[in-house]
Amino acid sequence: MNDSFEAYEGPNEYDESADPSWAATLTAFVERLDQTVKGDSLTSRFPVIAPSLTRQGSYAKLRGICSFAFENLHNYFGGRNPGTSGWGANGYGSIAWNLANVNTACPGMPVMTTETGYQTDLTLNQSIPEDVAARYVPRIFLEQWLRGIQRTYLYELIDLPPGGSAADSAFGLLHSDFSSKPAYLALMNLLQLLADPGPSFTTKPFGFVLTGDLSAVHHVLFEKRNGTFYLVIWVEQPAYDVDQKKAILVPVQQVVLQTEHEFNLVSHSLAESGAMQTTPLGISSTHAVAVSDFVTVLEIDQPLSAAMHNPTRTAPDNSQK
Repeated sequence: MNDSFEAYEGPNEYDESADPSWAATLTAFVERLDQTVKGDSLTSRFPVIAPSLTRQGSYAKLRGICSFAFENLHNYFGGRNPGTSGWGANGYGSIAWNLANVNTACPGMPVMTTETGYQTDLTLNQSIPEDVAARYVPRIFLEQWLRGIQRTYLYELIDLPPGGSAADSAFGLLHSDFSSKPAYLALMNLLQLLADPGPSFTTKPFGFVLTGDLSAVHHVLFEKRNGTFYLVIWVEQPAYDVDQKKAILVPVQQVVLQTEHEFNLVSHSLAESGAMQTTPLGISSTHAVAVSDFVTVLEIDQPLSAAMHNPTRTAPDNSQK
């Protein structure tokens, strides 16, 4: 699996096991896994990810067991939007709440999420409609990136076949017959637009100002090797009341993007179907942009004056401002 193998991960949610000494068992296993991986030149180039846990109190029982490269989160949002402030005491369920828990075990260690996602079978609790998942799924990756989570893995690619466990059904980006859900198309389109594979490089600053209706507006800036910037922007509000099983209308907000120089702006906006609509917005130093709870990517070509002084680089990557 040389073309797809990325890491070794500790045991899955072992604090849910029937082992009364699960913490001691897990500690011994993780230490042996780490030693084994690091002791072989064929495997030592791959990182070890910590085991995933399910209970808030479990992290304290593994405090100081930090030989791995990344802490691990299985953080689901219970049908709420990815930027939710939580739905219980102390922000329960929010990204911040989950990060506080994982930092109990290994403060300051980088974090990956190896499971998160949304269930779309509306007969089940905490499920959401497929068109709402098309809004939320791309935003999961952006919200977590903004909070320093270095990699996010979605659960899961394909729905379980009929007759499987109801609790785990309908989390897929694809139906069990391999037909795509809107979230699959939305995520595919976003990844294709932002893809810039290759070694990391040093990014350059890009100054801009956002004004207008900025309530709940979130954004992140990326740059490609050719000097093109991509400002990803969205309204981080719930589009569905998962308890009442009712849609929530999220109004479009008018935002103005301003920069020192004129630039060419192209808008790429995701839609309910997962399709991406591309609209040229012209050359100006001020652009009015309609921002919704669907992700919009503003492709910004650097101004001619800047391009003359900053020739195209050869090393690629996407980097957050």
